[in-house]
Amino acid sequence: MKLILVALECHFFQEEVARKFGIPVQYQRFWLWEKRENQTYRPKRPLPPLEEALPVGQFRKVPNKANNAEFRLFLEVEIGQDSWPVPLPVKTKDEILLFFKLYDPYTEELRYVGRLFVKHAGKPKEILSKLNELAGFAPGQEIQLFEEIKFEPRVMSVHVDKELTFRGYVSISLLSML
Repeated sequence: MKLILVALECHFFQEEVARKFGIPVQYQRFWLWEKRENQTYRPKRPLPPLEEALPVGQFRKVPNKANNAEFRLFLEVEIGQDSWPVPLPVKTKDEILLFFKLYDPYTEELRYVGRLFVKHAGKPKEILSKLNELAGFAPGQEIQLFEEIKFEPRVMSVHVDKELTFRGYVSISLLSML
């Protein structure tokens, strides 16, 4: 949805999303996006229940690093095995949301494979089997991890050390060593 009336209360917006996309309100979690200095966007934080009672236009007043009045919302939805929405996982304060993409060096394509909540102090080596599952690989498949730091005009990434904590990572790409 591109056009959002700024006076519309968030819960009415959620009802409109439910009507238009078939995602019940109780299975929706909206996140404020943040425009980063490198001109990319990332989800900053989920909207708490108190903010869901505010008009959507109030979110433009939330400061961002680019110091502009623009705001974007990310809709998080969990889809179950039957392809229907299911309750969202509980997010704790010591967790961050990371997105994972798979890079295929043969086709030079990058595709989304999933997202996970991870502990700030957690390490990539602790979730390698889950990452292999998201990518459709065998559980013990050797993979390399990279953080995407720039998207345009060319994708730029840096290697992720599997022994360091997740603190500071935003989007991690997987590269299989087949």
